[in-house]
Amino acid sequence: MGMFISWASEHWFTLLQTVGIVGALSFNAYSMLLNARNRKVDTLINITQQHRAIWLKFLDSPTLKRVNKANVDLKKHPITEEEFIFVNLIILHLTTVLVAVKKRILTKPAGLDTDIGDLFALPIPHAVWNDAKAFRDPDMICYVEGLLDAK
Repeated sequence: MGMFISWASEHWFTLLQTVGIVGALSFNAYSMLLNARNRKVDTLINITQQHRAIWLKFLDSPTLKRVNKANVDLKKHPITEEEFIFVNLIILHLTTVLVAVKKRILTKPAGLDTDIGDLFALPIPHAVWNDAKAFRDPDMICYVEGLLDAK
């Protein structure tokens, strides 16, 4: 212990600088950790708001009720423009969620695969997906097609 005190008395300025630098780096690392957590929460809130806005549109628009039906005859009653746009909004939203999950900004929500697989197995979402998938990211295509193949 005496050697340390002797060394510290001779090198007090270096010791002070080292403690200051280590303290500053530790504080910076802690701040970055808190910032990353805050960004994850902000992302989750934003995605939840987008999800709610899309599905409120569904609930508020009687013309979209067929999107969620399994017994739709698309030959007799083809997809409307409003239905096509609505399903594309879902696809864009899902793309955002999957990118956030892939980049570890968001934890994959429980049941996401089941929800998406069930939705895109329905006639209208399936038809819109088939028309729109050529314009989607290859990872997105693999994800949705994998879910559909599992059905």
